[in-house]
This record gives sequence, structure tokens and C-alpha cells, in this order.
Amino acid sequence: MKTKYSVNLFVVSILFFGFLLSGCGGGGGSKKDAETNNTQPVANAQTVQTIKNTAKTITLTGSDTEGDTLTYTLVTQPTNGVLSGTAPNLTYTPNANYVGTDTFTFTVNDGNLDSNAATITINIDAVAVNVEPIASSQVVYTIKNIAKDITLGGSDADGDTLTYTITANPLHGSLSGVAPNLTYTPYIDYIGADTFTFIVSDGTVNSNIATVTINIMKVDLSLKSAVYFDNGTSTINDDTLNIYFSKAIDPASINSNDIGSDYNLTGDIQIGSASTSNYATTNNIFFKQAISLNSDGTASVKAGKNDTIALKLDTITDTQGQHPLNTPTPITIKKPNYFALLKTGQTTSYYPGDDGDLEKEMARSYYRRTLPLVRDNVTGLIWQDNSDVADSSKRKDWANAKAYCNNLTFGGYNDWRLPTVEELMSITHKGKYNPAMDDIFKNVASSYYWSSTTSVVNTSNALSVGFVSGNDYWYNKATSLNVRCVRGEESSMEDSQFLRDDSKEVVLDTKTNLIWQDNSEVSDSSKKKNWGSAISYCKNLTLGGFTNWRLPNFNELYNLADRSKFNPAISSLFKNVASFYYWSSTTEAFNTNRALLVSFRNGSDYISSKTTRSYYVRCVHSADN
Repeated sequence: MKTKYSVNLFVVSILFFGFLLSGCGGGGGSKKDAETNNTQPVANAQTVQTIKNTAKTITLTGSDTEGDTLTYTLVTQPTNGVLSGTAPNLTYTPNANYVGTDTFTFTVNDGNLDSNAATITINIDAVAVNVEPIASSQVVYTIKNIAKDITLGGSDADGDTLTYTITANPLHGSLSGVAPNLTYTPYIDYIGADTFTFIVSDGTVNSNIATVTINIMKVDLSLKSAVYFDNGTSTINDDTLNIYFSKAIDPASINSNDIGSDYNLTGDIQIGSASTSNYATTNNIFFKQAISLNSDGTASVKAGKNDTIALKLDTITDTQGQHPLNTPTPITIKKPNYFALLKTGQTTSYYPGDDGDLEKEMARSYYRRTLPLVRDNVTGLIWQDNSDVADSSKRKDWANAKAYCNNLTFGGYNDWRLPTVEELMSITHKGKYNPAMDDIFKNVASSYYWSSTTSVVNTSNALSVGFVSGNDYWYNKATSLNVRCVRGEESSMEDSQFLRDDSKEVVLDTKTNLIWQDNSEVSDSSKKKNWGSAISYCKNLTLGGFTNWRLPNFNELYNLADRSKFNPAISSLFKNVASFYYWSSTTEAFNTNRALLVSFRNGSDYISSKTTRSYYVRCVHSADN
């Protein structure tokens, strides 16, 4: 027991003596502990730029591990300039005209410890140091034969105005416009990737070389025409939207998905895969149902009354099951604004590869109302067909014919007009004679009917169409002819609908999707041929990478002519034109030894012997093939 007591007393004595020692010095041990636990703050050095006689704003920075609030103290002043402001927010102003380097130093304090001294270095240049601009690469998408607007991208850290320079042109298309706002037009029928490169300049240095990649995709399905029909009742339940596609489509690809919960209320209808239910919006009612498809590529769907129809490509595929784009945009057309090309009506073939053999373009389709009106289900035009149309006592000169149609109220409509010659020619039937017209028209005079198309050479004359053989003729406007009025949006031809590919020597009509031959042989008088040789020439032609050329039928050739132009009466994008007659593949119904032609001097038609006369040839290729 005594030994144990002595050990304990010794331990207690040592602890007590140590405690007294630690207390000496008035608490110095506590201050030492506090300093040991605190970490010294850090002042950050930095280098800044300015130019001669230009002040520079400088924000001092520092850090502290414990997150203490820092105070900033200048240690040395600059020698070639002065500082103003309150640290850490200072402004350095270099001495007048000084160019070179200046420095000052500072420290930060966290309330206990000072930091290291950090140096701020200011480089004062005689002029601003230029930063190289940057040109931005991008990837865009378009579809076959469709131009794409492209805005080039670039940036400059100094905010300088940039200029854009193309360094390498695309190989499979052409560029137009002024950079940075360009339009890329792919070569006709090209599918695949194309690129071009460019640089930007800030006026001092050039940027890197940037690449623009254009992916040109196949058109899996395109809209030939879309025509809305108002059946004249107080409800739209029985109204129909007829949609004509570029080719037959697979019904399963349309019916497999639902269109969605609503339609665009700004005037567009998105037509994609179908739903069998009706949908009512708050301000308009649009009816949708399963789209019924026909083998010729036509379709029908209930729709609302609007002027614009959009086809959303990502919801419809063709029979190959392909989508045109990963991020597609709608194709929008106004109704009918595209004058759909119809079959001529000729079904008898007189030579392999002629009109009657191939029967190209869209099937003729009409509907006759109880009222004496005939509706063209393809073009959307509605035609007057009462007894006045064939009454010789109702004949009028051209001015009165226009006034008659403009003032006509018939069938509950008051928006009648005199048809263009192209519209009037569209209802001629080249397989019939006297009358050269479909049987659904009940009132036809074996005479000429006025069109609204005036001669651009002699404005006293206008074109008419005769329905004995379906030909046109220039008459003085003072002549009295029969009148058949029409309703519907008037079609128009513009140079912008054509795309030329110089490398292939062809021209694409984007409205009809027809590709036209335009090499030197088209206007070479030594290449004129008789009718049979013209058909064979086109069948054997290889041009622009295409082999399936053919002689155009009358409707295709007649609608290529632009009658607002003269000598030649065709778009300026065609570089090879003879101001004379060109063969069509359509035979005259009255005399099958003769065939129909079109003049590209004034756009009128002609009939000539197939064997004894030779004329010019311009072959055509259907881009959908």
C-alpha cells in the first residue's frame, strides 16, 4: 500500500507542476495554439494588358483557407503610372505616352496573418494586341434538289468587324449570295455529303479554316399538290383535302403512328400518320381521320378551311421505309398554287415510248356537282358548265369576257375569273376529237374559248383554246368567242422554280419535278428530227448521269413555255433554245399521222406530220424515277 501511494503522489506532483509551468507567461500558450491553427492567406499575382494613355481597371484577388474576410494593402506603388480607387478595386493609369512594363505589389490579411507580397504586372503597349478571330464549322441538312440558306459563323474577342472568305468551294453544288449569308444549291439529283471551307479576318489576321458540311438527303416523299374542297354546306364534315404525293406510299407507314393531339392554329395543317378520331380546337375545327391511299399516290383526309398545307416528313415514309432527315422541317405549299400536270388523256400508243405508251403525269379526275359545275380533283379548279358556256349567242369579245367572269355569281360563288391558257388547256383531252374534252363536261361548243393570256408582243391579241381538237390560237381581242369561267387560285410560273446544273447541262423544274435536257443539241438545227427519230433519240440519250430520258408529252412541254416572255418564251435559266417548234410525244386524235408541237418563240402549239417534217427535240427525265 505504501508503494502504490508514493507512485500516485509522484504522478500528481508532476501533473500539478506541469500545470503551473504552462500557466506562466500570462496565457502565451493559448495565443500560440491560435496561430498554429490559422493558415496564412494568399495574394494572387496577375498580368494585365493596356495600351498607351489608356487606363486599366484591375481587381486584386486573394484567398484564405478558413474563408476569413480579407483586407488588401498596397506594399509598393507603380513607378510609371498611378493607382486610384479602393483596393481591391483599383484603376491603373499609365504616365503620359509611357510604353513598357510597370509593377506594384500588395498583400492580403485575414485578421491575424499577412500574406506573401504578390506582384501585379501591367504591360503597356503602343497599340492594342490583336486576338486572332475564330471561324466556326457547322453541319446543315437539305434534301435533293432543294437549296439551303447557310449563315457562316465567326467571332472575334476584340469585337472587330469580320470579313468572310470562301477558301474551297463545294464539289457537288454551288454557292450564291454574299458571305456570311449564302445559299447552297446542290447539283441536280445529287445525294450525299458536300463541304466547303472558309476563313474570317478581323482586318489584321486571318482565322483558322472552318468547314461547312451539307448533307443532301433523298426525298422519300414529296407533295405534288394538296387541294382543299369546300362542298358548299354549312359544316366542314363533308369537306375534303385531296393530297397528291410524288409516288405511291406504304399505308402501314402512315397508319402506324398517331398524328398528335392538335393542329397548328396559325394556318398550317401537319399531315403525317393518321388518327381515326376528330379533334376540335378552341377557335377552328379540323377533322382528321385515317388517310385513304390509292396506288397512284393520291390520298384524302378530312381537313379544315385554310390556305396552307404542310407535310411533315418525319411522320411519313415511302415504300422503302426511309425518312429524309433526322431533324426534318415541313414542306409547305399554298393551295393549289402549284399547277399539277395531268395526263393528256391519250391511251393509244402509236410508237414505243410515246405518250400513249408511257401515260406520264397525274390521272385525270373530275367530280360533277348537282349544280352545273365540274371540279378538277387534281388542280382544284372548279369550272362553269351551264348552258351559257356553249351558247353562241353568249359569245363575247375579250374585255367583256373578263368582265363577265369577274361579275358572275353562279353556284353560290362570286369569285369567278377568266382562265389562263394553261388552265384552259388542262381540260382538253388529247385522246378525243370534237369535242376534245372529258365526257363529264356536258356543255361544249365546237369553237374557241377565250383565255386571260395576252400576247406580250401585241397586246391587242390573246390566246384562245378550241375544243374541237384541243389546240390554241391567237385572236384579236375584238373577236367574239365562247366563255367558260373558272374558280380557284391562279397558277404562276417564275424563274425561281428552276434550278440549272451547268456541269450536267440540265435544268430542274422544282414544281413539276421534271429535269430537262439543255445541252447544245437542243438548239442545233442540224439535230432536228422527225417524230419517231425524236422518240428514239430521247430513249437512247445519256446526259447528266441519267439514262431514262423520254420525249415529253404535250402537257409537259406546253407548261414549260412561259408566255409572259417572247423569243424565247422560256425561263432564262435555259441556255439552249431555238425560237421554233419542238416535238411532243402526243399524237393528234383527228389525224394520227400527225403529232403535237410547242413553239418556244411565243409559246403556242402546232400540229405537223410525223414523217415528212423535222423539228427540234428537248428530252425530259422525271426526277422521281
